Amino acid sequence: MFRHLTLLAAFCSVVPFSLALPSPREWASRNGGQVVPHQGGLPPHSNTTLYLRTIGVDESTGFAKPDCWAIQPNYTVGTDASLLGTLDVSLGPVQTSSYVYFPEDFAAPLHGPGGNQYVIFLSGYATIYFPNATGTIPCPAGTNLVVVDNSTVSTGHYTNWTAGTSVVLVQFQGGNPPAHESVSTSLCGF
Repeated sequence: MFRHLTLLAAFCSVVPFSLALPSPREWASRNGGQVVPHQGGLPPHSNTTLYLRTIGVDESTGFAKPDCWAIQPNYTVGTDASLLGTLDVSLGPVQTSSYVYFPEDFAAPLHGPGGNQYVIFLSGYATIYFPNATGTIPCPAGTNLVVVDNSTVSTGHYTNWTAGTSVVLVQFQGGNPPAHESVSTSLCGF
């Protein structure tokens, strides 16, 4: 079992039950009758490293691109009685958070985030597309996405949100993402 983000755990304790993750049957009804499994078949972690799907920026062109970050430092193993044997990693300092719910399907035009941030998918599904890069980033419920293609460094990306999607946006303190290494996107399951 993984230790959940304290912020996410605290947030989920105040979210009404009606916003809980959909059942497989309900999920299938929202997605054309198909149950969408975890994309890529790989967990977002190894026994030492947390891998996060990322909307990065190609430094040579300034265009947004799909990326995968290995968050540093690596996991530590919990020794507290309530967390014994769990894996824990710091996600860095954060400053603000908000909850967003999409009641209807929404195709967002070319955009970047208001600030560098985590996007934590509580329910639903979104697909990220890029105007100047190949590939997409699938974001089913449970995805923890890093977004750093803000307007000061990039032209942005497109997002197709499905009805019923809910996310928590958590901005990095001072806009500074956590220490990381860019690695093969296959480690993030896409």
